[in-house]
Amino acid sequence: MPRISNPAQVFSIKQTRKGRETIISKTLPELIEYFGYTLEIGASYDKKVNRNPKNIQAFMTNLQRAYDAKEACCYERTSVELVETPAPAAVAPQAAPAKPNIVQPYWC
Repeated sequence: MPRISNPAQVFSIKQTRKGRETIISKTLPELIEYFGYTLEIGASYDKKVNRNPKNIQAFMTNLQRAYDAKEACCYERTSVELVETPAPAAVAPQAAPAKPNIVQPYWC
């Protein structure tokens, strides 16, 4: 039985098309919605494309299969790969900035 991914976990996907790279960071349900049209087109050409995968590995396989079916005779193909999501950097608390010593003009 395939393991179902945590719906709150954020995944990052690097999409390369025509030499440009785009990073998309979303949860698995958001990724399925974001790439839904591509999965739908891929499923219309290739019946092996699952439009509602249960984990991130199945999603990546089906997304690449959908792009391959969609761009069958295209020279520059779109490729996708899973990249590590960087951990959020720890932000050190900063002291409040010192209040400048402003001298009021005599007419105020």
